[in-house]
Amino acid sequence: MASISHSLMIKYGLPSGPSQTQSDQWVQLVDALVRQGFSAEEAGRRAASQIFTGFETRVYASEADTIMSLLGRAKDK
Repeated sequence: MASISHSLMIKYGLPSGPSQTQSDQWVQLVDALVRQGFSAEEAGRRAASQIFTGFETRVYASEADTIMSLLGRAKDK
């Protein structure tokens, strides 16, 4: 199983995997956005665009995980 950092890199087209601190910030912001009424996918995308450097600058030939899967793995670290 790929690390959460690697999975986030693939999902959001990042040039490298985010740090643990960035991953934690992403989880917190996604949770906050979901509480505000955004879908998990939209919340994940909005949070990624705000927190991760190089958002959507790469395209990887890999199927990305769902937001719920990423959140679960990031919270279980």
